[in-house]
Amino acid sequence: MRIRYSCNCIPTVVSLFLLILLVAGCGGGTSLRHLPPLQPNVPGKLDVPGVLPKGMVALTPPINEAGEIDEAAFIEALEELQVDENNCVFLMERNEVAANATPEEAALAFEFTPEQHDKVMEIALKTYESDTASSKMAILTLDRDELQKPRYTMIKDGITLYVTYWRDHDLNRKFNRGNSTSVFYQSEALHQGDKTDVFYVKIINNRSSKLLFDVRKWSIEDSNDNFYSGMNFDDLRERMTMMSRVGGLSMKNGLNKAKEILLEKQIARMEDGISGMTDDEPGTLEGFVAFRQVKKNGKSVIQKIKIEKAPPPDQPAGRFQVAMFEFPYFHHRGIREMQPPAMKY
Repeated sequence: MRIRYSCNCIPTVVSLFLLILLVAGCGGGTSLRHLPPLQPNVPGKLDVPGVLPKGMVALTPPINEAGEIDEAAFIEALEELQVDENNCVFLMERNEVAANATPEEAALAFEFTPEQHDKVMEIALKTYESDTASSKMAILTLDRDELQKPRYTMIKDGITLYVTYWRDHDLNRKFNRGNSTSVFYQSEALHQGDKTDVFYVKIINNRSSKLLFDVRKWSIEDSNDNFYSGMNFDDLRERMTMMSRVGGLSMKNGLNKAKEILLEKQIARMEDGISGMTDDEPGTLEGFVAFRQVKKNGKSVIQKIKIEKAPPPDQPAGRFQVAMFEFPYFHHRGIREMQPPAMKY
């Protein structure tokens, strides 16, 4: 009797090869899934053509022989840049990534320690008086917050803004839980104009007078001349009513939670604003702000936050003035499309 032997080596090799490709593909996808689709766009981070804040210049804080920031030399460099009050000075780390860095590399390129970041911002704040008309120069730096999310910090006119982008997945995991539907929840059935990009914003008022703001007057603008406005509580409530499977107790709980976490809801009345300095303590306000989501074909993006400054207490008849804060980003379509799907936790 002739015995027939079957050869399974070829299918086994093919299967192994496909398995390797699958694992490699999952690894690459996972890295993109954990990055924010709006990446900070500053000198040395992402070499992407676009409109950066007017007059942006990069400055590396001088370091002395002990490896510490040379305060005297740093102040001198800032004062030289103040000659042009339109300058927006980006405080650059000593070891920036290459201009052709991938988004993954750029997202990890933060050389400032929290202590160094606080020190350079403290020096920058002391460089000029907060209430003077000449203090128009903006100081911008980039670090990570306590949750390791990329965070912008800008000082201008005695006002300090911290701005951090939050991904949908992170928002859902924190607020879209149990019998509560998050006001930031993204249903695929939603129209593009009803989807959101969400930021955590902290405002510190080092001025002697209060600050006013209206999140609906804040905006994001992309390189295609598209305009995305900020959304207040009423806007977010309206978008929830458009989602067919959201309602009842789940919606009510989500709206109640929104009142606890939205920036605008942290003050009783908008006209009260953010208080000024009291007993050497600045006025502080923080919370989430939603914007209409950037279109997938948007590239270079500028976030514009408008703050109204009340006149100093010794000039009660003075006029309110506007301070505009601009934060540059690059919208990465590939990262946007790789984000995890919406879910309830």
